[in-house]
Amino acid sequence: MKNNLTYLAIFHRGEMCTHVEVISSVTGEVFLLYIPSKYDIAIDKHMKDVYNVEYIDVSEEGVVAEDYAEQMNPVEVHRAYEGVMEEAMRSGDDLTATLEENYRHQAVLSDVVKNDMRALKNIFRQLKRLRLSVQNVKYKISLIYKNYICSIRRDDSLEGFSISDYVHCDRYRLLITIDLESLYDKLGTVNDDIKMVRESIYLVLSKNQMRHANNLDQLLLRQRHIKDSSNDIQDKKQYLEERLRELQEMLYTLSKTEKSKYAERNVIEGEYQTGSGVHQDMVKGKAISDIDKSLRKLDELRQEIIANIMECRLGLENLALRIDIVFFDNSIMLDEVSRNFTSLEEAV
Repeated sequence: MKNNLTYLAIFHRGEMCTHVEVISSVTGEVFLLYIPSKYDIAIDKHMKDVYNVEYIDVSEEGVVAEDYAEQMNPVEVHRAYEGVMEEAMRSGDDLTATLEENYRHQAVLSDVVKNDMRALKNIFRQLKRLRLSVQNVKYKISLIYKNYICSIRRDDSLEGFSISDYVHCDRYRLLITIDLESLYDKLGTVNDDIKMVRESIYLVLSKNQMRHANNLDQLLLRQRHIKDSSNDIQDKKQYLEERLRELQEMLYTLSKTEKSKYAERNVIEGEYQTGSGVHQDMVKGKAISDIDKSLRKLDELRQEIIANIMECRLGLENLALRIDIVFFDNSIMLDEVSRNFTSLEEAV
């Protein structure tokens, strides 16, 4: 692709392309390009990293049978976050609906492996919360887990796919999604836009992690170590974020060095005219050979940096998304435990 964009994987359904996983060689950012169905883009199944996908049976709202999300209070909660937990506990409001509302920031499954069912339900619940963060922008969110892609669509509904013959990883991946039409509109800024949206999602997850930790801390007054554990996790995430920034800066510096080397090569090409003499041809050949050698080393270093960026980002996203699921679900479960203890006290 142009603009330093290269595909990592192509996903298709039948003969038509549905998604392309894309990486920027300038920033190391990876995003998912959605191809609307009106564009009949045929693919060569013999190409490298091409995978067939099939729809997962999930409702437009991501509602799953036997999911506790179905019992949530449907009434919108229009209150500021601060103090909401105390109000909810006093008034007996549904805590699930309360926590769902706290994700608002501006910036029946089938043919699925039984052991993956719970994870996918968690992911769709998570996307249902996270879509509040991107409901007013063209960039959306996709989560990849094992051989599944779960996405927020352009109309903010949810969809899922299973990927055939995919070398999967049991860590969670977060990909910013943009459709083909929007990509053409934002081709000049897509690298920076993807980075900004991703960092905004990181911020949302971090803020809500700390809020969930505070909520759990209130529910478990005798278990003060929960806040300490959250702080330790936050420290690990901050370390990974700093490491990611360092790697991206290295990649940016490398790109500038590479650009200057190409410019130097062009100058040499212009200075030495073909047929101007054996000696000058030898000098020119050696100079260009030295530059090409440097460029190959730079390319090897680029690949190493990008690999480290992807591993660092994978570690960061896996940690942030897993912790978000754990804290959210535990907040709900512990609220039920608290209600059970209240009923027990009333019975006594």
